[in-house]
Amino acid sequence: MTELAPGTEAPAATLPRLGGGEVMLPGSDPLTLLAFFKSTCPTCGTALPFVRNLVAQDDETVARAFADVLGLEFPIALEGAPWPVSANYGLVTVPTFFLVDRSSEILLTSPGLARDELRDVGRRAAALGGAPAIDPIHDADLPAFVPG
Repeated sequence: MTELAPGTEAPAATLPRLGGGEVMLPGSDPLTLLAFFKSTCPTCGTALPFVRNLVAQDDETVARAFADVLGLEFPIALEGAPWPVSANYGLVTVPTFFLVDRSSEILLTSPGLARDELRDVGRRAAALGGAPAIDPIHDADLPAFVPG
């Protein structure tokens, strides 16, 4: 199995949202960054403060505790075993990031924590709004790649 590649269509899904309600994937914004994670993944703990939309492979109690520890305040969808949405996206490891446009096309697939790919996400988001480039990486010591 391999992650869905750029140029393919992101599978649609509706998942329960941490704290109540639902999250529709991939989203209707011009760009949506999906980040699949698990609380037991050390690389996820490093990567997640840099992103905005998450899919937790944990139950609600564990996901809430992890989000609280990291100070995450954006939508987190909950996905339980056997992780059908993760399987539809071809996940091999966590974290895995997918940048998806409004038409559901996957623009970027990034397993692990790849510093330059997250910076590319910031540049693309800024370009949509005509703003200066956004650098989501606020840790100068972050290595270029941290495997999941």
